[in-house]
Amino acid sequence: HLFQAVLQNRVVKVQLIRHGWTYVLHDDADLVMATEIKLALNRLGYPIWSRERDAPDQTDWNAHRVGVERAAFVVVLETARLRRNSLARELVKWAESWPVIRPGMITLKVEPGERIASSGSEIPMRRSLRLTVGSLHLAMQRRKHRVNPPAAPEGRRGRYVVLSYASPDADKAAEVRHGLAQLDIQVWDYAVAPRDATMRFEDEIRTAIERSRAVLIILTAAWLKSEHCLGEIDHANRLGRFCLWLRFGPGTPPIDHEQERLIEFRGRNRRGNGFTEVAHWLRASK
Repeated sequence: HLFQAVLQNRVVKVQLIRHGWTYVLHDDADLVMATEIKLALNRLGYPIWSRERDAPDQTDWNAHRVGVERAAFVVVLETARLRRNSLARELVKWAESWPVIRPGMITLKVEPGERIASSGSEIPMRRSLRLTVGSLHLAMQRRKHRVNPPAAPEGRRGRYVVLSYASPDADKAAEVRHGLAQLDIQVWDYAVAPRDATMRFEDEIRTAIERSRAVLIILTAAWLKSEHCLGEIDHANRLGRFCLWLRFGPGTPPIDHEQERLIEFRGRNRRGNGFTEVAHWLRASK
């Protein structure tokens, strides 16, 4: 009974922190193909796990292990090179060993031969990348309850909130983004939103703020030192957007406005209450 209680607690804990992103497993030699697939999936609204952004301070094994275990989907680019890749084999074994909460495994059969993953759907690689990604999208939609809402803004103003943060705080942004997804709050984050090649990044963020109903600021020392971040909040205030300051580090908001709220996020034990408070103020601001 004690073992079952510990296991149940672990399952609940991991379900709470599940990020809902898509992890694409590939050999380094297949980076070009993997990048095209990631970009295409991201344009369809699937948040893609990034080693540099989501686990910058981890060792290779720990970074990829956490990426796999918190993924909603693991897409395996099945090539002969990947089958010889010892890290890839260990990651697949890790993904397939998870009880109850296994990520969805989808194998893209790029080359003939033995599969590295024994479970999950298998999709043949099409000559057209668009057809390949279309098949992936269809397979993932069949399990859409595992996938977060699209990362990109859609439709009329008021459909999503914008995250404002300094680049060194990308790990905190990922935590906020996926924590809010559990509450069905749609978030626009420049790091995972589909790119508009015709616009400068500052203009993309400004446009997202203009279409949003609120801006969430990840308040840290790095944010307070960033001219870009300060410019974003100036723009939000000029537009009269509702702002929530999520305090992850020392410091106070540089401006005091009656439409703004400061929510404490310092310390892991405050995260749950913090997300609940964010949801409360967003509902109250409608």
